[in-house]
Parts: sequence; structure tokens; C-alpha cells
Amino acid sequence: MKKFSLKATLIGLATLIVLDSVGALLLAIALTGELSSEAMHALNGDMLFLVLRTFVGVVSIAIGGYVLAKIAKTAIYLNAAIVGVLSLVLTVLSYDGSLPAWFNIVGMLFPFPATLLGAYLAVRKDRA
Repeated sequence: MKKFSLKATLIGLATLIVLDSVGALLLAIALTGELSSEAMHALNGDMLFLVLRTFVGVVSIAIGGYVLAKIAKTAIYLNAAIVGVLSLVLTVLSYDGSLPAWFNIVGMLFPFPATLLGAYLAVRKDRA
């Protein structure tokens, strides 16, 4: 696969992981003022946190796709699809049965399309 870009894929994946992790930590601090295990556990039942956490996750994945597209230059959607699948695998591996079902379902539905959306926005910006 000459068009596959390992560099773009790894950077896109790293971008989404870092943004998602930092976003989750900042959100937790903003809502609780601390990062204790008790506070984090309490957030798992907080609807506002879960909705905002979902938004942060989707935006992080889309930005990862955007960054990937800027680096890949060729076969952008193939590379974005690979990152989307890898993101989905990471989501499945981090599945937490204590969270509401809707949160887990959304977490499994959005990685692939969000990555492709980020790539699409990068391609569209380049063509404009």
C-alpha cells in the first residue's frame, strides 16, 4: 500500500488521544475542582459531564482526522478510515459497563465518521 502513510496515521491517532485525554482531565477539573478517584467516579453518573465528555471525544477525533489529512497528502480517506477503526478499537477496549448505555453506544458509533469528517474538512479547506 504505497498510499498508506504510517506517519500521518500515527500522528492523527496521537493527536486524538492527547486531545481527548487532556480534554477529559480539564473537563473533570472544571466540574469537580479535583482529580480524586472519588470525584472521577461521581462524574460517571453526571449527565452534564457525560454529554460534554462525548462532545470533547467527537471533536478530538475529528481534529485527529483533520491533522492526519494535512500530513497524508494522498489516500486521505483511507488513512482517516484506518485511524477511525483504530479509535473504535481503543473505544471498545476501554469499554466501561458502569457508564450509561447511550454513552457507550455513542462512543462506538462516532469514531469512524468523526475521523472521516475531520479529513473531509481538511480536504475541503485545501480546495477552497
